Amino acid sequence: MAFGRTTGLLDATRSTPDPGFTAYGDRFVLQSDLTAVAPAPLDHDTAALIGVMANRESHGAAATYRFTPASLERALDAGWSVQDISEWLTTHNESGADAGLPAPLTSLLDDVARQHGKVRVMTLGAVVQLDDPATEASLLADPRAEDLGLIALAPGVLGAAAEPAELVAFLRQRGLAPVAQSSQGVQITTPPSRRAPAPARPVAPPPVDADALAAALLRRESTGLSPEQIVQALTRAYRDDLWVGVDWADDNGATHSHTMRVLSMGSGVVNLVRRAAGRLSLPVTRIIAVDIPASADAPSDAGKAALRERGCSAGLNPPASSSDRAM
Repeated sequence: MAFGRTTGLLDATRSTPDPGFTAYGDRFVLQSDLTAVAPAPLDHDTAALIGVMANRESHGAAATYRFTPASLERALDAGWSVQDISEWLTTHNESGADAGLPAPLTSLLDDVARQHGKVRVMTLGAVVQLDDPATEASLLADPRAEDLGLIALAPGVLGAAAEPAELVAFLRQRGLAPVAQSSQGVQITTPPSRRAPAPARPVAPPPVDADALAAALLRRESTGLSPEQIVQALTRAYRDDLWVGVDWADDNGATHSHTMRVLSMGSGVVNLVRRAAGRLSLPVTRIIAVDIPASADAPSDAGKAALRERGCSAGLNPPASSSDRAM
């Protein structure tokens, strides 16, 4: 075929059979030596089916197939019954359906069928052993038995497709007290379930005593220091690197006094370090009083210059020298 056209040679092969090959057939000759001889090439379906029941011994136009116990067992394993095999071989027998099968083939087929299935292998998830026939009958009659795949294997022995843990749970729901065992008969103990630790409950902050806090903040008026003076005192303490006494109020209105040193100030918050007590950050509005020791009233000129330079580098605006002496 070329450019959508066929030649006369193709037309000739379609109209007449090829004289060089024998036409396919679906019949074979069954012989008493347990062989089947196909006088013509078998079609695909027939060759595939007889290949399940017999082993092919020769190739060519006339193929020979031999029946053996293993080949017939292979057909039985594939789902064929003895009657199915006999009927199919009789239908494709070249001698006709009335001729029947050779006696040796019939005897071999009966012997293989008797041995086939004597030993059975079954897929199970768990096995239940019982001593009470009434309990066994009740378990098999339970509506959930089908879902678990429960079947009777022998008196007092049930098989199940379910996993052992699922089967144990089912038996406990039935009011029984099953014991799980390994394949070696060793009892499997169930470890106690681990309870997760209870989640930590958030600790609520203590309630704020607004009245006590307001009273503590108002008490700073009695110290004679205004908020502006407190800021100036903290600024000086930072600039001169002084340990000063600081009185402050917490959220509950309780007042505290510590000797502290100012680390930094900014945005209305002062960061301090308490002597032998660690760091602390306080809003300036919580500070009641700042007590600068008397020995720090007149620092040396060199010390003032060095500390003033340190305060300027930290972004603070320290007061002039005259203000220092005023404070």
